Amino acid sequence: MESYARHVDLAPTKVIKLPGGGKLELVLIPAGQFTMGTPGPKPPQDTVFLGQVILVAGIAAAVAMFVLANFRAVIRRRRMQFSLGWLVGFVVCVGVAMLGATQWWQTDEAWREYAAAMARYRTALKSETPAHSVTLTRPFYMGKYEVTQEQHEAVMRTLPCTLIGLDFPVVNVTWDEAQEFCRRVGDFVQETVRLPTEAEWEFAARAGTNTIYYSGDTEPDLLRVACCDTPRSKSGALQFVGRKEPNRFGLYDMLGNAWEWCLDNSGAYTAEPATDPVGRTDEENEVHYLRGGAFAYNADFCRCARRFVFDGSRATASRVPDAGFRIVLEPAAPTQ
Repeated sequence: MESYARHVDLAPTKVIKLPGGGKLELVLIPAGQFTMGTPGPKPPQDTVFLGQVILVAGIAAAVAMFVLANFRAVIRRRRMQFSLGWLVGFVVCVGVAMLGATQWWQTDEAWREYAAAMARYRTALKSETPAHSVTLTRPFYMGKYEVTQEQHEAVMRTLPCTLIGLDFPVVNVTWDEAQEFCRRVGDFVQETVRLPTEAEWEFAARAGTNTIYYSGDTEPDLLRVACCDTPRSKSGALQFVGRKEPNRFGLYDMLGNAWEWCLDNSGAYTAEPATDPVGRTDEENEVHYLRGGAFAYNADFCRCARRFVFDGSRATASRVPDAGFRIVLEPAAPTQ
């Protein structure tokens, strides 16, 4: 990231000192391309039948060799004897049978995983598909952490949530309030500060990965980076920021802890490639999207591609008990 920052003549990190005390830490997110949304799972190679054939052939050959050895012993009226060649052949037949059984089991397991992936995919069809290519042509700075209660109080002089801890994410925030926070910080530093677009948020969360979570595909992978409510997690409660591991861009809590408001309503996806997409951002918009999951939600809600639509009479002014936000700052200097 430092080499990229030098290339575009920008600092890799940025710190905003707030007027009421405290500071906001930001990291540089590079321009780039990624696949936005949830792609359909690819079916595994269907070799169940082949595995069955190999298994049956191996067993049949081993049994045939054993029967033949017994038959020869009866004809010659002597005890059954096994030569070295016979033993080698028998072991080869058993090995072939084991290979077939392994192939059969692995393929069957792959198909079970595919069926589970298809079930997840069907739940995502309405809002996360079709997956499509998105290109972001400009780098930007994003908050290293979710905006905390201390930072919100320093700027807004009020807290919308019951005080849990100043280093915890601020929650119960409306989209309007998040916008106002960004406006005040932007006025103070004389730069453009705003919420991230959906495309910027997902690009920053994935950080170059294409797995279900930016830490991998399994629940243990998720729990390394996210505070959420799963059977394996020890706590489904809001946690202080930065407790878990960051992603490759150095961003903390992009999954779990608190939902994060996005600037725009991207609406339904299309398969067409997009460049710097921005959906509706007007204040009268009745639909807004939250990203990242939250402490009280399960692993499915904490996927990188997960979109949580908040649809109200006026979504911008409605409170979501576990929703917070993080900021984006647009670089003032031109880049190469």
